[in-house]
Amino acid sequence: MTKSQAGKGTAFWFDVDFPEAGLVSRRYGVEAGAGLLLALEDFLRGLPEAALVRRGFFDHFLLLFICERPKSNEEIISLWRARTERFLEERRKKYPGFHLRLCCGVCPIKNERIPEALEQAAMANQEARKADGRETVILTPALIQRLWAQREFAREISRALEEKRFGFYLQPKVELLTGKIVGAEALARRFTRSGEVIYPDAFLPVMEENGTVAELDFLILRGVCEHLARRLAEGLPVVPVSVNLSRPRIERPDTARRLEATVSEYGIPPKLLAFELTENIFLGSLAAVKGLTDQLRDAGYQVSIDDYGTGYTNLGLWKELDFDELKLDKSFIPARGPGEEKNKVIVPIVLELAERMGVKVVCEGVETLGQLEYLRQCGCGIVQGYFFSEPVPPEKFYQAYEDKGGRYPLPGRLTPLRQEAGPAGTAAEPRGKSGFPKAAPARYAASVSGIPDKPGREPAGG
Repeated sequence: MTKSQAGKGTAFWFDVDFPEAGLVSRRYGVEAGAGLLLALEDFLRGLPEAALVRRGFFDHFLLLFICERPKSNEEIISLWRARTERFLEERRKKYPGFHLRLCCGVCPIKNERIPEALEQAAMANQEARKADGRETVILTPALIQRLWAQREFAREISRALEEKRFGFYLQPKVELLTGKIVGAEALARRFTRSGEVIYPDAFLPVMEENGTVAELDFLILRGVCEHLARRLAEGLPVVPVSVNLSRPRIERPDTARRLEATVSEYGIPPKLLAFELTENIFLGSLAAVKGLTDQLRDAGYQVSIDDYGTGYTNLGLWKELDFDELKLDKSFIPARGPGEEKNKVIVPIVLELAERMGVKVVCEGVETLGQLEYLRQCGCGIVQGYFFSEPVPPEKFYQAYEDKGGRYPLPGRLTPLRQEAGPAGTAAEPRGKSGFPKAAPARYAASVSGIPDKPGREPAGG
């Protein structure tokens, strides 16, 4: 770009990519995907404002966009969308199975050198690719400041991983019939150099985006194994602990082997570990998930489906995967608000389905006595939540475990449902995995309207 060109109006670098081109190639063939990209290149070169077009890797293009008269950021975005929408509409008719779109990062060229402007356009493109409804993002001083802050935060997280400044807290799983602590979930925490505790909602989104969450998985697993090994060596009581696995970790083919090697290094019996897989990671990764779950279960580990109900739950999950535990998301636990009455229908059905499939259910996010009563009446066997305990350091968890004799006292308002024998002259009613009568989910689906207690909170992403 010459100074005379820049002086005529306003100039912008466009960083453009075609996210669905690869999908078109896989479904319609390589020639179709290549044709789509050639059509985009021809379209970009034909724009009246196109001073320069360069194709990068696969679906990626750089465009120098010069307007003869000054235009605001809003005018540029409006003009770009109007031009590209006509191009996309024609291709959507040809490939109706996809919602074709262009993701574009835009950097106004003022005093920046070309390499800096290109880098900033690429940063804006990364924002445009995020699923928030914006497909064109123009760089502003405020956005630059936010993106650089995010990069620095990501670097700090990487340093924390290198220095192993991550650990875990434990939150108990409690059997509702007896109050017995039957397990715990290991929840990640980050620690600053000064000892401050950082909760997951402050670091997990960044780690999931840049893939370092896969390293965190193993760091937490190793910490859990070290703690269990130490207690076992000292003859102290332990409970089974569940550890979360992220999407990047699940999709790696060597995951089962590395998990097994880590656990074996510490001599931990497989029955003391469960691996939790968040339900929404199954979208697009079912083959990888099935392969991993089968290997883990064959090795003697429990497999748990976490946050059930937060993704697009369907019956295929039950049909395609074998798992031992289902963790019903807290959004299905009755609380005042929209959807409460529907949840009171859904929860008993899920519990009955799990009972029939031989899968135990843990209801997460239980915070009030009203919720506890309701789940008890539905026949839920195990709960987890602030009602019994917030996540605490492992030492504090086992101190409470020993102080309480391994069980929490149940509130007096919880009326017993278990009968050791049936009515006179009859046998005791058959029990399922939860310990409740097998008909409990259908029979005890009574409404509980009072939610009297103030709930606690576990940060999102825990």
